[in-house]
Amino acid sequence: MSDKLAVPFKELRASGGASGQVGRDLAPHVSKAVKGMKDAAEGLRDWSFGTALEYAASEWDTALEGMRTRIGRSGELLTDTANGQQWTDSRIYDSFLKGYER
Repeated sequence: MSDKLAVPFKELRASGGASGQVGRDLAPHVSKAVKGMKDAAEGLRDWSFGTALEYAASEWDTALEGMRTRIGRSGELLTDTANGQQWTDSRIYDSFLKGYER
């Protein structure tokens, strides 16, 4: 195993962009799935399992929306990481370069 880890800024930003896009793309699908469950629960309210279906819809809404949000947030963090690493590398480079100016 190599003791060097290097991920190009461009790849981090691309991964961040892709992750963010997945989070955005999931939004209508999550809404549609949860709405279908809530509609079914509403239609079965008078049945013995209608309340359980309503509870399940609420739980799935929380879980799926949380997942979608975390996926989008991970994209932001990947982009922030790339920007931070590039900024740090640039400052380090500038610091060493100044020592050799004449």
